[in-house]
Amino acid sequence: MPNLVIDASVYAKWFNRGEEFEEAALRLRDEFIHGKIEFHAPSHITFETCNAIWKNPNVTDADALKLAKEVIILKPEILELDQEMTEEAMGLARLENISFYDMTYVAIAKKLAFALITADDEQCEIAKRHVKYRHLKEGYPL
Repeated sequence: MPNLVIDASVYAKWFNRGEEFEEAALRLRDEFIHGKIEFHAPSHITFETCNAIWKNPNVTDADALKLAKEVIILKPEILELDQEMTEEAMGLARLENISFYDMTYVAIAKKLAFALITADDEQCEIAKRHVKYRHLKEGYPL
């Protein structure tokens, strides 16, 4: 079974409708649900995703509550950062001048030797210097 590191730019598209590359994101979600692919991510992916739902003006309060529950039900394999991953993420964040949050995905992909899937163009530009990656618009499989 393929293993990938998924970032919040892809994961949030599983819950927010009308997003760019939504169809590709939902195909990945279905592959995950049917056990054909495994995703890994740092624990903050659930916070980032719920925040994206909260910020979406097209989501009602009632729907936001349901979606927040789904975020937990459908969450990827959650990884807590260890010292090595934290140091790697901080080093990358300082080197690349990008948030520590974003670099945790790259650090996990690097440590596990998994590809990173993202819908973030800036994340792709940085990831290509450090790990195998795929932009969501390029589809799956890798």
